[in-house]
Parts: sequence; structure tokens; C-alpha cells
Amino acid sequence: MRSDRGAAAVTALLRRWHARHAAAHPLPLGTHAYWQQAYAATDRGRAPSEWFLEAAAAADEVCTAHRLHGSGGETGALRALHVGCGTSHLGAALADAFGPRLARVVNTDFSAAALATLEAELAGRAEQEYLLSDMSSEGCALPQADLVVDKGTLDAVVFAGAPSTANFLCAVRDCMAPGAVYVHFTEEPPDYRTEVIEAAFDAERWRIAAATVEDDDSVPNTYFRYSVWRREDVG
Repeated sequence: MRSDRGAAAVTALLRRWHARHAAAHPLPLGTHAYWQQAYAATDRGRAPSEWFLEAAAAADEVCTAHRLHGSGGETGALRALHVGCGTSHLGAALADAFGPRLARVVNTDFSAAALATLEAELAGRAEQEYLLSDMSSEGCALPQADLVVDKGTLDAVVFAGAPSTANFLCAVRDCMAPGAVYVHFTEEPPDYRTEVIEAAFDAERWRIAAATVEDDDSVPNTYFRYSVWRREDVG
């Protein structure tokens, strides 16, 4: 079985996708300046805490994805990485949902202002950690994780262009421990989003499953949960 594609090969594949879609023309959502300005603003409403699903609903979906596709889960064993956390409380919701099975949640973002706000809001949550890291930059290294959770982050990164998207996806892939699952939430259906994920997660080595998040009163739109895991981890 061949090795995973490098960032250059992933970028080449993503350029084809970007050429066919609006993301070929970067929007403010893909720029650091847009988010820095929002997180630094004194008006907390400029940077919503939660994109798409509420934190508790997303955490329940992550539990389902891990049950279906992950491995491990002994008490105190699971390490979660919440990528592009912004000021979302999803990290705390994951700890609540997984309970004693989860050892820690590392919340990572490129914005120091966002992390400072989040750390203050989650003060007293000992299982929460905070990491300043720009996953859209080349060679970003992250701690190994059993769960990598992304609620809308990839949706913003694609607007930064193919190289940034490739760097982000490669960083996610490379931090996944054996038995890990990457869970991505988005509004984009499989015929639009799967090709992006497959650029970094080769079908020969990885499996990708898409599921519709069930609507309820707290979910006014249709969202999708993508789960990615290694084929070799499947018994």
C-alpha cells in the first residue's frame, strides 16, 4: 500500500477542485485578517461562538462517529483535538459527552485573541488545553490525537486557496493516531465536499463516510457529518 500524498500532490489535486468552484476566488472568510478583526472586536457577537451546530449537538454526533468508526475508548485514554476552535465551547461539550473516557481536549487556532477568550470562558475545565497553531501554513505539526474535530473550519480554509487547504488537511491527517477518526461538520453535501477530503485522504488508505445530521429545533439547516478513518484500523 502506497504512502500518503505529500502537500504538493494534495495541492495539485485541490487546484482542480478550486478551478471548478467559487473557492477559486478567495473570500474574506479565508483570510487571517477577517478572523483576527472579529475575535479582537469588543462586540462579542462579531465572532459567533458556534458555527452550524450547537456544541452539545455536535459532541453527540462525534460520539456516534467514534462508536461507528473509531477504536479505543478505555477510561482516560482518548485524546481529542478541536481544530480551528475559535471561541466555540465544543471542546468542553466533548469532555461532557465522552466523560471519563476522554483524557484531554486540545483546542487549537491561529488566533491568540480567540484562544484567550476561550480559555477565560472555560476557566476551571482542567481537561482543556490551548495551542496557538496555524494549520494553513506548511509543515504545521500537531499533537497526536484519537479524535480530530472540525466544525466548519475547513469551510473557511477552502476560501484561502489550494495550498492552504492542502496544508490544513495534511496537518489533520498526520496527527491522527492509530484508530483515530477525523470528524468534519459542514453544510456542503458529498458531491461537493468529498473530493476535497479525498485529495489528502487517499481512498486506498482511508475510508470516508458522510451522514446527514438529523434536524431538530436547534438545527434549522441541513448539515453533514464526515468521518474519516484508516482502512487498516478496520477489523
